[in-house]
Amino acid sequence: MEDLKDRFYAITNELALLKDPNCEPICFDADHERRRKEQLNKQWNRTKEQLEEEEMLLAELKRIEVRKREREKKAQDLQKLINMAEAPASPSVSGTCMSPALGKKKGNLRQKASSAAANATTTFNFIPVDISVSAIRFPEFKSAGAHLRSQEMKLPTNIGQKKLKNIEVVLSKCKLDMNPMGTEAIVAAYNEFRSQIILLQELKSTLQTAEFELETLRNRLVEEGKEPFEIEPRMRISTVTEGGLDPEEVTGEEGAPSTTRRITSYIDTSTSTNPLL
Repeated sequence: MEDLKDRFYAITNELALLKDPNCEPICFDADHERRRKEQLNKQWNRTKEQLEEEEMLLAELKRIEVRKREREKKAQDLQKLINMAEAPASPSVSGTCMSPALGKKKGNLRQKASSAAANATTTFNFIPVDISVSAIRFPEFKSAGAHLRSQEMKLPTNIGQKKLKNIEVVLSKCKLDMNPMGTEAIVAAYNEFRSQIILLQELKSTLQTAEFELETLRNRLVEEGKEPFEIEPRMRISTVTEGGLDPEEVTGEEGAPSTTRRITSYIDTSTSTNPLL
């Protein structure tokens, strides 16, 4: 049939060229037509088992694409957390909007208050920690006028109940005051410490998700009869008991945790959709 069609179109093109040398010839590919019919016959003659296998493969392809998008999203979220940790923290209080006289007077008052606090106690040695993460946006007082420094430690209203609870638990476990003295150094370090708690909560949640995915892949390899891989101890976050690891477990070896994860163990990341809890 294809040979007959090929001959027919060839003769038709010859006659058309004799009538009009500028006419467009009709293209017909006999080999392509044979392959097309062959593939059509194979598609039509598929068995029920082959159709079910195709549907199963398409469903598996959709699941793979969904997991790929989820991994990409989690990788982007983790990169945002890393960028947040590397970004310089902005000061919670700025005096750029105050007049020089008010700024100087306020600085003198703070200096006097700090000196009085230092003279009142001889056992308190505070070393402020340079923390470069500000996950919580604390109140800023840029306008002229006096305010209590303790107001700078007030948590914003958009903090969720879960984060508030974790902050309270960590402060309680670390035996820190919920409302410390409002000196300039304490306010800065106290705010940054609470920001670090929130960041640690996000990192722990991300690491738990990664651990769950690794465990899922490992179990899948076992089911398929393949050799499973070993999950490094530093990726095991769901098994950390309250109080963290023993100091003897922090060996410094490759793949092992670098800290005791004491504060991490106090943070609760359980949710209704968390597969680990």
